[in-house]
Amino acid sequence: MRYLKNKELIIVITIYTFASFFLLKYDDVFYINIINPIFWADILIYLILDIKNSPIRFRVNKKYLIYMSIIAFVQICIYVYLGFILGFSKNPYSIEILSILKNIIIQIFPIVSIEMARYIIISRNKNNKLVLVFTTILLILVQIRYNTLIDLYSNKEEIFEYICSNILPLITSGILCTYLILKGGYLFTLIYRISSVLPILILPILPDLDWFITGSIGILSPIIVYVIFKYSEKKDIRERKQIAYTKLSYLLTFAFCITLICFMTGMFKYEPISILSNSMNPTYSRGDVIIFKN
Repeated sequence: MRYLKNKELIIVITIYTFASFFLLKYDDVFYINIINPIFWADILIYLILDIKNSPIRFRVNKKYLIYMSIIAFVQICIYVYLGFILGFSKNPYSIEILSILKNIIIQIFPIVSIEMARYIIISRNKNNKLVLVFTTILLILVQIRYNTLIDLYSNKEEIFEYICSNILPLITSGILCTYLILKGGYLFTLIYRISSVLPILILPILPDLDWFITGSIGILSPIIVYVIFKYSEKKDIRERKQIAYTKLSYLLTFAFCITLICFMTGMFKYEPISILSNSMNPTYSRGDVIIFKN
């Protein structure tokens, strides 16, 4: 069986991205449960043969791999910890063995295939910025649920919430994954992305997070991971003065991110809240975000 070439792989994913727009609109359940897993399973088979017939290797830095594993573990712990602050709700997915296996096929297989595709394309075009940018954008677009955007088009408030809680985190995550591939291959991206969906697949209860907190975590998490890796990279280059400055800037960035998360989750005296009705017109309108004192 002949393996997919670089251009062929990009063309196939591009065509599928456009096709998914119509498939989701026609029957989203059939697409999510049948078509999408089958497509990415086929792509994964081709990618495995591609690597086997045309070996591509990144030098994996074991220290970075340990960093990524620790980050993934901390990410899961923070996610669960938020439940103790904001409360828990029942997992909408079944956690029976067969259901878990089904969810792994539906959610994990596409993630593995997407990151393997990213790895193969980028490994052959590490110095081609145009291909890197196009690949990053393409692999973001192929994961968007366009039927949801169409359904929410008439409701500006809900479409804004969906963009903030789903699409913006998808964009920041996609950019981070491209960076991680350049740092050392697909293992980094697989650890990061699988750890973000693993609690949903195996935990009976999940933190009851609203769109604002979900989006904030989804946006800030890739930024924090990037900061950690850049700090480690700078440290390896033994530039003492630059390291001292970088350490301070990263520390301030990290402190700001933690402060922002605590503020958004209502752990401080003041808390942001979204107005959900027009009962306070004309002072406040539906969709406004205000800061109030607990």
